[in-house]
Amino acid sequence: ITPRLAMLSDSQKTALRRQVEELCRSHGATLLYLTLSGSILYGTDSPGTSDTDVRGIFLPSPDSLILGADPANLRFSTAKAGERNTPDDVDIDLWPVARWLLKLLPAGDKGTARQRSV
Repeated sequence: ITPRLAMLSDSQKTALRRQVEELCRSHGATLLYLTLSGSILYGTDSPGTSDTDVRGIFLPSPDSLILGADPANLRFSTAKAGERNTPDDVDIDLWPVARWLLKLLPAGDKGTARQRSV
């Protein structure tokens, strides 16, 4: 959990921690990193109108790693399906560590070995 989460109240941090722990536990995942995202992170949130966006990285369950399964992102939202988020809503989006690492590669590079001619 990053210092950016210090921007949240204690009750918000407690509720967020519970939601993230349950999300990870239900998928056998281990949380590696968690931070605020979206308008709150960039300081463009509007008090009373902006929701809370949280992003993180997780290590998939041992079973999914052994089976070679490509785990999807783990997502949770307090918003009702089909409705616009309210200021009380929280959106959580956790990425598997391998997928996050691939995002660090230059555009178009999928992490496969490449031959270079000299």
